[in-house]
Amino acid sequence: MTWQLRATAGPLEGAVYVLRNRAILGRAGDCDIQIINDGVSRKHAKIVDESGRHVLVDLRSNNGTFVGDARVERHVLRPGDEFRIMRSRFVYEVIPEGEEETHSDVWAVKVTNGRTLRRTLDFERTPPQSKTRETPPDPDVSPSASAARPVARIFERSRLTALRHDGSPYRGDLVGDILIYRDLQLRMTRRDVLSPVEQGLLRRFTEVFRQTPDDPSPYAGLRRFMRFRCRFPARVRWLEGSNEDSATVVVLDFGVGGAKLNWRDHPMEEGVVAWLVIDVAQGARSRTLVFPTRVAWVTGTELGLQFAGVAEWEGLPA
Repeated sequence: MTWQLRATAGPLEGAVYVLRNRAILGRAGDCDIQIINDGVSRKHAKIVDESGRHVLVDLRSNNGTFVGDARVERHVLRPGDEFRIMRSRFVYEVIPEGEEETHSDVWAVKVTNGRTLRRTLDFERTPPQSKTRETPPDPDVSPSASAARPVARIFERSRLTALRHDGSPYRGDLVGDILIYRDLQLRMTRRDVLSPVEQGLLRRFTEVFRQTPDDPSPYAGLRRFMRFRCRFPARVRWLEGSNEDSATVVVLDFGVGGAKLNWRDHPMEEGVVAWLVIDVAQGARSRTLVFPTRVAWVTGTELGLQFAGVAEWEGLPA
């Protein structure tokens, strides 16, 4: 039986994380689940496997870890338990039967598989005038939560073609491969032991994503990893005071270290913490990728995001 955490509130809402033997949650870049919020400690809490049971342990955080309304130092997780770290909430649950094959063995986010992301990105939108009969409200769901879920859903398919600077396409699952690579970087930074297969993946992806000297793109000489030209829809979430806002954007390039977005009349400034949200779907099931970022530069119609927690300067294991 495999267990997962599903983010139900906060900037990571929608993301799903498969649990290994250990998972650290906090603001630091080397956390398995990075929560960039005011009040979240660098290493805020962890989940450990003790004799087949997952235990939530607070790491002496300043603002606490809560299960329900109770602040806890240690709590044995049971199916359906929801815990909170500042604005972020997570539900502990078993992976639904039949979905185990959609999980990567390396990256914690559940959508990382070739069948979902290879060359195609599905994204969800609500039709402007839906004639679908609405279902009555669920008495067990709060009005605000119910309103946030569209009754009628359709899926538009956007072809995700990622191109190098010379126009040649990236052969494979770009987003999934970058997620795997970022996770391997993170584990290496923490001095985790990588298997020979994982070390091979790390070396291969480092070579594939390495910035080439013949790239004429602006600022290419300042990057260690190349950017791939593409065009697909995504969302950005950010905080304005205590309120959370979001907007639809178009991703123009994407790489290990960040992304460039098209976003007309955006309100962003350099240094703002934001979350790049990419929604994908497999059949009727939707998945969400959430990248914690900071705004690196802005113009009137475009902005650059730098992914948080990417140890680009680390060397490879011997």
